[in-house]
Amino acid sequence: MAKRQVFFCFYYNRDSWRASQVRNMGKVDGNSTFSDNDWEEVRYKSDIKIKEWIDKQLAMRSCLVVLVGYETSERKWVKYEIEKAMELHKGIVGIRIDRLKNASGNQDYEGCNPFFNVITPSGHRLSNYVTLFKSSYYSSEYVYKDIKEHIEDLIEDAINNRWNY
Repeated sequence: MAKRQVFFCFYYNRDSWRASQVRNMGKVDGNSTFSDNDWEEVRYKSDIKIKEWIDKQLAMRSCLVVLVGYETSERKWVKYEIEKAMELHKGIVGIRIDRLKNASGNQDYEGCNPFFNVITPSGHRLSNYVTLFKSSYYSSEYVYKDIKEHIEDLIEDAINNRWNY
């Protein structure tokens, strides 16, 4: 299976360590993963510049992968990225990362579904159409392996189903 170029969406402050574990699994095209310095630099730009950067990055990708932690659904840029991906007819998939350990070795609480409050052009909740993968494991090590085993299929399914919402 060819590695896809995807855009990873996550709440930087709380989940950057967890997100980097997924981004560095080697399961997506290398152009999909930006260095932590790139992410850090983008965060401090004006809203207009951040939107321009997101728009440019999403335009080059086939799928938006939302890495869902405890506060992900509350973040304005996460909502913007989801809505923009929907507008561009990109595949969209969510992967819960709260059970992955952070830099301090701690797991987190499960957050709300970020697709629940996004309304499609047909007036339905995006959560009715987009998969939010949750590992059945509780141990960070097994959650990591489970995500690694399923991420490529989740991305392909999201791309194949992008016209359903």
